[in-house]
Amino acid sequence: MFLHEAAFFISVFILFGMVFYLCKISWIAVLFLFVFVFSSLFIYGFIFNRDKILKISFLSFFILTGFFYAFWFEGKKEKMLVLPDFREVFVFKVVVSSEPIAAEKYQAMRAQLIPPYSGEILIYTDPFLEVRQGDVLKVEGKVEKREKKEPLAFFPKIEVLEKGSGGVSAKLFYFKSRTIDFFYKTIQQKEAALLSGLVFGDKEGFASEFKDNLAKSGTTHIVALSGFNITILVSAIALIFGYFFSRRLTFFLTVFAIVIFTIMVGAEASITRAALMGFIAILAPLVGRIYSVRNAIVLSALVMAVFNPEVLLSVGFQLSFLSLIGIVYLVPTIKKVFSLEERKTFLNWRENLLTTFSAQMMVAPLGLYYFGRLSIFSLAANMLILEAVPYAMAFGGILGVFGFFGDWLIFAGKTFGWFAFVVLKYQVIIIDFFANSFQWSAFNMEKGKISLFFIAGYYLIVAIIINRYKTRRFSDKNF
Repeated sequence: MFLHEAAFFISVFILFGMVFYLCKISWIAVLFLFVFVFSSLFIYGFIFNRDKILKISFLSFFILTGFFYAFWFEGKKEKMLVLPDFREVFVFKVVVSSEPIAAEKYQAMRAQLIPPYSGEILIYTDPFLEVRQGDVLKVEGKVEKREKKEPLAFFPKIEVLEKGSGGVSAKLFYFKSRTIDFFYKTIQQKEAALLSGLVFGDKEGFASEFKDNLAKSGTTHIVALSGFNITILVSAIALIFGYFFSRRLTFFLTVFAIVIFTIMVGAEASITRAALMGFIAILAPLVGRIYSVRNAIVLSALVMAVFNPEVLLSVGFQLSFLSLIGIVYLVPTIKKVFSLEERKTFLNWRENLLTTFSAQMMVAPLGLYYFGRLSIFSLAANMLILEAVPYAMAFGGILGVFGFFGDWLIFAGKTFGWFAFVVLKYQVIIIDFFANSFQWSAFNMEKGKISLFFIAGYYLIVAIIINRYKTRRFSDKNF
C-alpha cells in the first residue's frame, strides 16, 4: 500500500471516530463497531488473499483514535472556559476575535474573554454598533451556556474600550472595507453589493429583496466564497506569479496570498476547505506527486476537524464538501454515462449545467433536511450565471487595485467600473428573473422531515454508480 493510500484511509477512519463521538455514541458501542469493521475486513482480505484489504483492516484502529481525540478536545475546551454563574448578569471584558457578521436586525461576533475569565463566546448585538476585529469591549449581561456550542450573550450592554491594535488582521479588514467602499463609489449600489459578495463574500450591502431572490433562484452559493470562487482566485494568482517567478517561488507566494486572503475574508468552513485544497493542489507538483483530489478532500477535512471536531456537524461544512465531491466525481461519471465529449458551447452552458447539476444532486437530500426547500429551475439560473463569475471577479480585482491607491484614481475606477457593471447587471437580471418567474417550481417540505435512512441510502446509491463507472481517480487536469 502506498503512503497516500494509507493517509487516505487513516484520515477517513479518524473522521468517522470523531463523528461517532459527536453523535453521542458510547465508547463501548464504538469499540464493538471497531471490532466488527476490523474482523470483517481482516476475514475478507485473508479468505480472498487481498493484501491491501488486510492492511486497511489494521488501519481501522484509527476509528478509536478519532473518537477519543474528540473526547479529549471537548474536555480541553470545557476547561478553557471560565465564567461565573450563567444565571447572573455580570460585567466582563472581551477582545473581538472575528469580523462581525452583519444582518438586518443584529450583528454577530465571536469574542475572546479576558482574565480572570477565559474561553470564547458568541455575542449578538445592535447592527449599528461600530465594532471591528481586535476591539476591546466591556460587556454587561447574561451569558447562556449551550451544549456543544460556544456560550451566547444576547444583546448585552457594550462599551468599546479600545479600538483594534492595528495588527495584520485589522489591516487586512481595513483594506477589504476600503476596497468595498471603492466598489460602491464606482458602480451602482446593487451591482456593487453583488461584486462585494463575489470577491469577499460580503453580504452587508444586500437588500432583503435581493437576498430572497438569491435564495429563490438557487444562486446564493455564488456569494458564499465557495471552492469555485477560491479556485478562480488561486488559478489567477498562480498564473500571474508564474509568469514572473520560478515554480518554487510561485508556490510560496501563492500560499502566502491564500493565507492572507483567507484571514481577510474570515476563515469559514467553505473558505478554509477551499484554501486547504488549493494549498495541496499547488504543493503536489512541487514534491513530484500526482495530485489526488480524493486525498485533498479528506486531508483538508481532517485538518479542520483537528482544530475543532464540531465543524463536522456544521451545515456549511457538510454542504461545502458534498458539493465539491459532486463536482469532482459526478461530472465525469455523467459524461461517461451519456458519452459526452469535450467541446465548447455558448457561454459554456453544458459544462456549467453539468457542474451545477452534479453539485445539487449531492447536496439535495441534506438541503431538504436542513432547509426544506429545493428550487428546480436553479439549474438554468446557475448555467447562465457561472460563466460570468470569473470575469466579474477579475474586474473586481482590478478595481481593488485602483482602490488601493485611493480616491485619486476614482475617474479611472468609474471608467473601468462600467465594464464590471455590464457583467454584474447581466447576473442581477438573471437572478431576479428566475426568482420572480418560477416561484411555483420550488419544492418545499417541513425541515427535518426527510428520513436519515433515505439520505444514507441515496448517497450509497450515488457512491455505487460512481464506483461502477470507475471515476475514483482523477489527475489535476480534471479538478
